Amino acid sequence: MEMMKSAGRNLLKGKMNLISVSMPVKMFEPRSYLEKLTDVWVHTKYLQQAAETEDPVEQMRLIVAWFISGMQFVFLGFKKPFNPILGETWQGISDSGLRIYVEQISHHPPISAFEADMPDGSFVFRGLSEPTASFSGKTVKTTAKGKRGVYFRDGSCIDITYPAYYLRGVLYGELRGELGGSAMFVNEKKGLQCEIKFGPYAEGSTKSFESRSDYFEGEIVPIEPEDHTPRLGENMIISNASGSWLSHLNWDGKRYWTLAEDEPDHFASLPESEFILPSDVRYREDLLFVGQGNLDDAQKAKHRLEKLQRHDKKLRKAHASD
Repeated sequence: MEMMKSAGRNLLKGKMNLISVSMPVKMFEPRSYLEKLTDVWVHTKYLQQAAETEDPVEQMRLIVAWFISGMQFVFLGFKKPFNPILGETWQGISDSGLRIYVEQISHHPPISAFEADMPDGSFVFRGLSEPTASFSGKTVKTTAKGKRGVYFRDGSCIDITYPAYYLRGVLYGELRGELGGSAMFVNEKKGLQCEIKFGPYAEGSTKSFESRSDYFEGEIVPIEPEDHTPRLGENMIISNASGSWLSHLNWDGKRYWTLAEDEPDHFASLPESEFILPSDVRYREDLLFVGQGNLDDAQKAKHRLEKLQRHDKKLRKAHASD
């Protein structure tokens, strides 16, 4: 009982990572986090255009367009995905041919490694995702640490840092999703940086756009070649972004993305005709049961997997020095 009370206090104080908390299967959607991770990667055409252009500023604009256009899908569903088992994998493909490979490489902390590329090798999006979720008041805050980058044929890379996700009104009031803080895009080789600030959580900002949490503003600036710090000053701004991640993105007044006019890609697991690893999420027993609506057997299967994970962890610890 005291353990439950302590857990409750830590939860309310925001000191517990909800990602690692075991929950009943009725609270889950029938997908692994490895699959949900890709929800925001749905406008591959911007990645393809970014790989084709020789203009580094335009390339940065297109990568930001790809990023912003997917943010609406963060809050498409509020159910929690299943936590991946250590070594679990997912192999997927999109309508446009983007091939996706994801693997859970750490259990505590939970870290997923991913790679997405096109058959022509024009770009590779790869990185790590270490999600954390905390609860405070009536808000769940989710962040995903980890290095991510889009790599191009010329050897350049645009590194991406994600903003925070907020799910507000969890206990009472209107349930809504918001983005907070900043997203950062850095191309060291081409000497460019772009920071996109979201809504009222953009630190130190006083602009009127912040009165709406779905609004954002940003700018592309040059960075110093020695230490990669931005060259500050209004005359240093190369290009300005503005818009709403729920509807549109403009660069210098020119529309780059409009929600109502863009059709997103759809992702699916690679077909059985391909070589599929036995660790693929499609073979997880608890997920299969949830998909069938059999929650009782799903809960039992989930319990068996968690028990197996704890046993494997003890074995790894016992033989760590071997």
